[in-house]
Amino acid sequence: MIELLMTDIDGCVLSDGIPHDQVAFFQNASNEIRNYIQTDGSVKMPPIVFCTGRGSEYVHALSQILDTRFGLPSIVENGSYLFWPENRRIVPHPCLFDKESMVAEIKRLLLRNVVKKDIADIIHGKEGSVSLKSTNFTVAELKTIVQDALPKELLLETFITHSSAAVDVTIKGVDKGSMLKFYTECTGIKVENMLVIGDSANDLPILDCARIIACPSNATAEVMDAVRKKNGFIAKNSCTEGFWEIFHFYKGRGWEC
Repeated sequence: MIELLMTDIDGCVLSDGIPHDQVAFFQNASNEIRNYIQTDGSVKMPPIVFCTGRGSEYVHALSQILDTRFGLPSIVENGSYLFWPENRRIVPHPCLFDKESMVAEIKRLLLRNVVKKDIADIIHGKEGSVSLKSTNFTVAELKTIVQDALPKELLLETFITHSSAAVDVTIKGVDKGSMLKFYTECTGIKVENMLVIGDSANDLPILDCARIIACPSNATAEVMDAVRKKNGFIAKNSCTEGFWEIFHFYKGRGWEC
């Protein structure tokens, strides 16, 4: 039985932000989720939480829009923190303790070697990770640029990945997969009772750890392969429509896995 629905945001619940052509669809989808949560008592609705590279304030706002405040944390900053939207409580990944100076040094070097050269911009509002976004390079290209911008000794202490929207740099040992293990310890929800939805490279660690997995049609080839290997569900639609297709697929099965 699925007891928790954990989904990435960019490329799953949304494409990059909420494009104008998706606003009406997203509003209808969020209203349907709200109505289902409030009125459908025939099948218990599993809580919806996020597992994202986005920061806590973004997740706080989206949780209010969707009314997905179930008293459970989301995973933010690509596994750096657990975040409870209701009271804004934040708990860091165990590997982050006493690593503030290293994160600051990573940010300083990327500001000097990448941002000041007008290659990319740092996404603000993050404390335990550094994320960059570019309009001139793909995320795969930007990942290589970021790797080249950091000294080898620092690269050995970091984990660099990317979503469909940005490149994320975290401390070594910090990723969505390792945070999922910490998540189960904090909430008591077993991994085998979680449905995890992802679409890009930074979702692979958590898709490897999860048992029930799914993805939208815009997912990378690597993600689709991971989903197929676990007999997961691949939606025919992309992004928001794909997430909604996955939601209805498992809802139609009474949230049985």
